Amino acid sequence: MVEARVTVNMTSKRISVVIPVYRGEAFIEACLASVTAQAPVPSEIITVDDASPDASAQRITERFPQVRLLRNDTNHGFAYTVNIGLRAARDADFVFVLNQDAVLNAGCLEALLDSFATYPALGIAGCKIFYPDGHTMQHAGAFVDRPSAFSHHYGYQQADDGRWGEDRSVEYVTGAAMLISRAALDTLGGFDESISPMYYEDVDLCFSARKLGFDVRYVSKAILTHQESTTQPTNSYFGMVNFFTGRLSFVLKQWSKQDILACLDEERTAVAISPSLDETLARSRACARVMNKIGRLRATHAASCSHPIDAQSDDAFWRSVVERLRDARNAGLRHMFALVRDQGADDVDIHTSGVMDRAATRADLRRQGTLKEFNFVSKAPIVGAIRSALHGIAGRWALRYVVHQQSEVNQTLIAAIEGLEMQLLELTFALGERADRTGQSEPPALSR
Repeated sequence: MVEARVTVNMTSKRISVVIPVYRGEAFIEACLASVTAQAPVPSEIITVDDASPDASAQRITERFPQVRLLRNDTNHGFAYTVNIGLRAARDADFVFVLNQDAVLNAGCLEALLDSFATYPALGIAGCKIFYPDGHTMQHAGAFVDRPSAFSHHYGYQQADDGRWGEDRSVEYVTGAAMLISRAALDTLGGFDESISPMYYEDVDLCFSARKLGFDVRYVSKAILTHQESTTQPTNSYFGMVNFFTGRLSFVLKQWSKQDILACLDEERTAVAISPSLDETLARSRACARVMNKIGRLRATHAASCSHPIDAQSDDAFWRSVVERLRDARNAGLRHMFALVRDQGADDVDIHTSGVMDRAATRADLRRQGTLKEFNFVSKAPIVGAIRSALHGIAGRWALRYVVHQQSEVNQTLIAAIEGLEMQLLELTFALGERADRTGQSEPPALSR
């Protein structure tokens, strides 16, 4: 791997602001008002409307005619939409990616720019972010757990008690508000659209930047407020599918082989014990999604390696990755069938309800498929007991092998039936994916 040069030209401060917009009618005016009030004033503000069904675009053109508006014909999600804005901002020295539901405090952009003058290796800078009450912290930089790969914000839902008053290097900063230098942007090329429509693209970008020698920093004096997740309902099933897909995709692209296997082993355990039907199904669907793009993730993982790759051992490693993903998916599906049997299927997602209705039947078949040895019983007095014992012994000797053999045949048939059910469920996954892409189901969100 060749380390990128990380010099930043501070003599020119041409700043472009890129704001992805979806259902932003209630938020975009406050956001744009706070951006246009910054000093220095951004050189340009680019909004990219991701096929909003509301009057977001109209609000922008009517209230802020100086703002450049680009529009997608169909909904694509955060990474795709932001990348359109990044390409349009090709002449900028810095690009500030900002969510539509964020409101900048005075001096926010200036503090971010000052950080690039202070830290020459800086490639991506993030902000101190509060919830709308202005007191509860949402973000002061972020990190990723090992081996689970769940992401966490420093200071999340805590009062600002002074612990977050110093700038520092972090694993990543949220894509809700990040300033990216031209040097970093040209080297990285924007967000990876294959990671997820709405999760972990910002984590991935920062990890890629750090691998290439750029610093990623939290800037304590760059302050803003943020609503959080205004483009998709909280705990949405589709949101969970995208979250788990982005999480696993990030791991397979960015982590070491040892850490990848540890994460997938933990995923196999976690999916088999989840108490939530929606989460179990979302995790299983995410495993299927990631398996479908394993070739691209393998290629990007190889591109980020700093050492020569042995083809034979690499092939074996990626076969083990696919096996673990398949095991996790199947464990999740089996657990899901058990949850449906135990809890019922009243709240099952519409895409899978037909499969769920038959899960209890499959479980009953599995129990009934193992034959039990019978006892010969005679009611004749005295002699009957002797006859029962003799016939029982003889029957067990003669029939035990047949009973066991038939039980094995039954279980094989039941396993085949369950396999067909899993294939049917995967087909519903594929139909759901098509619905996602064509906008027939809940679209990907834009906000972090």
